[in-house]
Amino acid sequence: MRRIVVGSLLLLALMTPPAGAQEVRDSSRTKSQIEQAILKARDHVMPALVFVKPVQEVYDWGQKAKRQIFGSGVIFTPDGYVLTNNHVAEKSTSIVCILADRREMPAEVVGRDPETDLAVLRLLPEEAIDFFPFARLGDSSKIQIGDFVLALGSPYGFERSLSFGVVSSTDRYLEGTPYNLWIQTDAAINPGNSGGPLVNASGEVVGINSLGIRGADNIGFAIPLHEVRAVIADLWKRGKIERAWTGVTLQALKDFRRSQTIEEKEGVLISHVMPDSPAATAGLLAGDVLKRIDDRPVNGIYDRNLPAIRRQFARLEKGTPHAFHVKRDGKIVTIPVTPVGKGKQEGEEYEAKIWGMTVKEIVRHENPAIAFFRKQGVYVLGAQWGGKARQAGLAERDIIVKVGETEIKTMEDFKTAFEKLGKLGRGDRRVIVRVLKSGIPALVFIEFERDAEAEEKAEEEEKK
Repeated sequence: MRRIVVGSLLLLALMTPPAGAQEVRDSSRTKSQIEQAILKARDHVMPALVFVKPVQEVYDWGQKAKRQIFGSGVIFTPDGYVLTNNHVAEKSTSIVCILADRREMPAEVVGRDPETDLAVLRLLPEEAIDFFPFARLGDSSKIQIGDFVLALGSPYGFERSLSFGVVSSTDRYLEGTPYNLWIQTDAAINPGNSGGPLVNASGEVVGINSLGIRGADNIGFAIPLHEVRAVIADLWKRGKIERAWTGVTLQALKDFRRSQTIEEKEGVLISHVMPDSPAATAGLLAGDVLKRIDDRPVNGIYDRNLPAIRRQFARLEKGTPHAFHVKRDGKIVTIPVTPVGKGKQEGEEYEAKIWGMTVKEIVRHENPAIAFFRKQGVYVLGAQWGGKARQAGLAERDIIVKVGETEIKTMEDFKTAFEKLGKLGRGDRRVIVRVLKSGIPALVFIEFERDAEAEEKAEEEEKK
């Protein structure tokens, strides 16, 4: 009888899965479901993925040069509009896009916004196309930490690549990006992924891949679409973004990274007021705690609250006084501030070829440290080693105040003065240039004689 019982138990043991076997089968089934979700999301968006190949014109090293870069984009309308990053589209002289079916197609820049790092392109087919495959733009406000996402793009120029990961953070704040919070993900985002879509499990675009951290593992960032839908719409329809400007710099009340805390339950700290700005003219001061703008409260307790407040500032009606309610010395003071248009965001660049130098227009929003010393004019962007400008003592970030007797207030002033000097006869090609070096006045004497035959040859090569 005992043998029968033992035999029965042995048979039962053989028929019963060992501990954990059921979990393994369930895990296998779950993995299959995850794979199916990935494939489904891929199929929704991959046909709309674009490999973007701009040729950029750059002036960084003291001379004008062209360079080929690689990026990504995603078609988001049936008539061929493409969403990508500003840093992919900027400075481009031509753009070629490679579509999912491997057709090469030129594109033009419809609009760019450096402050959110977004750009919209339009595909230019040689023959009319009735319909482009396009991706659906989803609601990134609904994503949560731990959600599965796909990052699509062309890392390092390897076109049509896909990586898989999870959302690590939904509201990461990064300094230097005034209007964006970021989706952080461990899906691989590398150079070339820029402008490509971050896709949720439903196959909807919830972000635009933009940043990775060099030397870090599994840390990438995408721009969440729900925060920039208005920017996308304006770039698509108007080609530009018009923002209001007051001239204040904001700081969170509780800045944990700097171990600085202001004992206030609401508001935001005004940490700096730019001279000659609307805020300075109105009487706002660094150290004021802004509580409300008109009837709208301001909440800047943590740094992740700052982009929303800056967007609130940017939407203020220009040319109209707005009541800024600030706490100063323990009392609430109401100060009317009249915002103005923010104006130009990027300065023009120019090559002073025979000097071996490039210059750039001063724009207060792009180069506030330079604009602190001089509000308008040009500064040295690059000076070639061995070139006339560097030999004379000019260096990057020097502000050019005068060329000869011509005061330089605009880029046109510099161009006119430089081109006039270039027409001087041999033996007379020299000039005194007055500059500011870190705000300190200095004189630079430039001699720029060159062999006439070499000049003519260089001009012919440039025309080719």
